[in-house]
Amino acid sequence: MSTIVHFGLCDLAYCGYVLSGLADVAQERGLTLKTELRVPGWLRKAAAGHEHMQMIPVFELHDGDTTSRFCVDAHDKAYVVQPSLLAAVDVYFKVNYQPGAIDDLDLSDADRAKIVPLRTPFMPITTDGWSLRPRLQPSTSMGWGPRDAARRSRQLREFPDMNRIHELRSVPKERDLLFIMRIYSQPHHAPVNEFRYEVASRLAANPDIDATVGLIGHLEGKFAELAAEQVAPQEHLRRLASSRLGVYVLGTHDCLSFKFCELLALGLPIVGQSLLQDTDFFYSLPGLVEQFRYDEPDELVKAIEVTLNNPAEYEATAASNRQLYDDILSPISSADRILDRVLAANVS
Repeated sequence: MSTIVHFGLCDLAYCGYVLSGLADVAQERGLTLKTELRVPGWLRKAAAGHEHMQMIPVFELHDGDTTSRFCVDAHDKAYVVQPSLLAAVDVYFKVNYQPGAIDDLDLSDADRAKIVPLRTPFMPITTDGWSLRPRLQPSTSMGWGPRDAARRSRQLREFPDMNRIHELRSVPKERDLLFIMRIYSQPHHAPVNEFRYEVASRLAANPDIDATVGLIGHLEGKFAELAAEQVAPQEHLRRLASSRLGVYVLGTHDCLSFKFCELLALGLPIVGQSLLQDTDFFYSLPGLVEQFRYDEPDELVKAIEVTLNNPAEYEATAASNRQLYDDILSPISSADRILDRVLAANVS
C-alpha cells in the first residue's frame, strides 16, 4: 500500500486544505496518509534558514520502491521560492503562480522545471483526524517557540472543517454583504491598505447597500475611523455566508487571498478585483471573467449595486460558483491533481 507522509512543519492555515483533500483521496485510492512530527535530516537541511516554512507543507509519497518528495508553497509572493527546498523535492507546487515571475531567479533548468502551478486557492480549514495535526511542540532547531505552539493549538480549535463549510451554504441571508478587511503595517502594504480603505469607506457611506463594513489590524489615522470587531474564524465565515454577495480584493503582493477560496466555497456570487495569479487557468473557468474585473473602488461599488439589483442573475451565479468549487477547486479535487502530478514525475 502506498503511503503519503506529511511532515508537520507547516501552520494549519496553510497545510489544512491540502491535508483535508489528501485524506479524502487516500480513502478513495486505498492509500495511507500520516503526519510525521519528527523532521528528517534532508528536510532539516533544506529548511534551514527559511523563515516561511510555516507556509509550505512538505510531503513524501512512498509508492512501492519509489519515494517522491513534494511541497506546496503557499507564500503570497509569486516571485519567491525556497531554493534549497526546491532542490530537495521532485515537484514544487506553487499556489501564487505568475508565468515569468521567477524568470530572473538563479535556478537550474532542472529545478525550474519542478515548479508547477497548484491551480487551487487556499483557505484555513482543519481535518477530521487529530492524527494529521501539524507539530505543536516548540523546536529550537527550527526556530519555533511557545508562541508558535499556542497559535497552532488555537488554529486546531478555531478553524472549520469542510463539513461546516457545506453547512454554511444554507444559512439564512441577513445582509447584502460583509466587508471586513485587514490593514497591514509595512510600507509596501500601502497600496493594498489604501484600496481596501477606499472600498470600505464607499460601502459604509452607500445607503442603498445593506453592508457590514470595517477594518481590522494595524489601524491608525483614517483607518481607525472604520475599526471593526475581530471575531473568531468560524463566526466570520457564518457572517460571510449569511450575505447575499461576496466582495473580493487582492491579497498582499497581488496574491490569491484566503477570501477568494472562502467566497467560492460558500457559493456566493462575487464582485471583485481582477485576478493576477495564473490567469490563463482561472479565467478559463466559467463565470470568473465576469466576476473578477473591477480595479477601481468606484467601479467595484457600482458593480455591487448593479448585481444586487438583479437577484435572479446573482442567484444563478451563486449556483455556478458552488458547482465550480465542488468540481474543480475543492480540497479533494486539488489533492487528486497533486497526486497525479507527483506520480507522473515518478514515471518520467
